[in-house]
Amino acid sequence: MNFIYDILVNFNNNLYDFYEWNVSDNVSHIRKMPLFKVKTEVLEKIKDYSVKIDIDFLKKIENRTEKFTSRDIEKVEYAALFSDCNDVIAVKFTRDGINKYLSKLLVDEQEEVIEVCNRCSETNVEFEIIKIREKNNFKTRMQVEKMNYLLKSLKLLEKNRENEKLKYLYFECFDEKQDSVNIILDKLKKAIDNEKVEKTMYDFFKLISIN
Repeated sequence: MNFIYDILVNFNNNLYDFYEWNVSDNVSHIRKMPLFKVKTEVLEKIKDYSVKIDIDFLKKIENRTEKFTSRDIEKVEYAALFSDCNDVIAVKFTRDGINKYLSKLLVDEQEEVIEVCNRCSETNVEFEIIKIREKNNFKTRMQVEKMNYLLKSLKLLEKNRENEKLKYLYFECFDEKQDSVNIILDKLKKAIDNEKVEKTMYDFFKLISIN
């Protein structure tokens, strides 16, 4: 089994490029992690779908990954790196073998893994496709998080029946009055992708510190 040493991973439900990592993310400093060279189509399926890995493969990688902690070295139960010698992803599996958490690598560390991959033999990884992963190919992580924040904030105003605030926000966004809360909510939600409306809403919710 081939191992890669001393890398950083940022396991999330979504696969983020390193430049989208947040300061608040729980980035792990990996001491060692097994590496498997796979076909490109296998790598793409592991990235794009929720899959259930074969139990024999799961046993093969059990406790083979180690990460540094503030005081010691800790084992990661089921994790591995996969590469087709062009791209690399780190995957952390559940005990059921589901590829729940994914991570890309820093650019220089990815290049090092690809260099090692070119010297590895290809591994046949058996898995069952569960469902396609939800993702947005047209928005950055920051855009998605901001959109979710706005939707959550609108929902909270609706729940708390803050109708006057909704009417005020609507007027600020569209420069017109509207008394129907249903129309207000519907139009605001549909207009979130509008840059001007998005900024007005974001500034408003930050000002009133709704959540």
